[in-house]
Amino acid sequence: MNSIPRVEMPAPQILMSLLGVGFTIAYVLFFYNSGAASEIGKPSLDAYIEVLLLGLPTVVLLMGAMWIHQTETDSEFHISLVVWTISMAVMFSVAIGAALSVIEPTLTMEEQLLLLLLSTGFGASAGVVVGIRSIKARHQQRQHDRSLERERRTEAKRSQLEYLNQYLRHEVLNEANKISGYASLLREQASIDDDMANYLETVCQSSKEIEVFIQSIRSILDDEIF
Repeated sequence: MNSIPRVEMPAPQILMSLLGVGFTIAYVLFFYNSGAASEIGKPSLDAYIEVLLLGLPTVVLLMGAMWIHQTETDSEFHISLVVWTISMAVMFSVAIGAALSVIEPTLTMEEQLLLLLLSTGFGASAGVVVGIRSIKARHQQRQHDRSLERERRTEAKRSQLEYLNQYLRHEVLNEANKISGYASLLREQASIDDDMANYLETVCQSSKEIEVFIQSIRSILDDEIF
């Protein structure tokens, strides 16, 4: 019996989804506990705008969770999106709470709670936007650094290959030519016997094979360098 494959969600995506669901639950509980649900249900422009303002943070948070699932940025950066979201939500709520504490209390408790709820939601939405931009910037910087590192390694490899190419040409190939040249001179001496002539012929032949082998290696090195 085939088992159903498990789809594992990364922790940041789960946290962003939970934040979106949490805001939705907070909105629903607030309006039903405060009796404001009937006000939203009235067919008026203010009610529609209020519904849009309340639903926007939830949509943004869930879109942030979807972005984590679809993005190709490095996964180690994704947790920072959660940090940005929570930090901005707290900052907005603290700022609005501080403002409400110093302003003359002309608003009811329910209105003050609504402002805190809205500010927290929009702070979280701003955190999603800022967090995504921050992650993209860090990812691009890392890609740039990786590109520079690849270029540095490629240049170092090219320098090593150039040195090896020069070494084969000036050192190994020259020595092989010397061996072949001296062996040819000795082979032309009339005083050597047949065995010695055969040995020198073998040396000359081996030297030529070494030269051909070195030339082949240098051709490969030239292709790698250029």
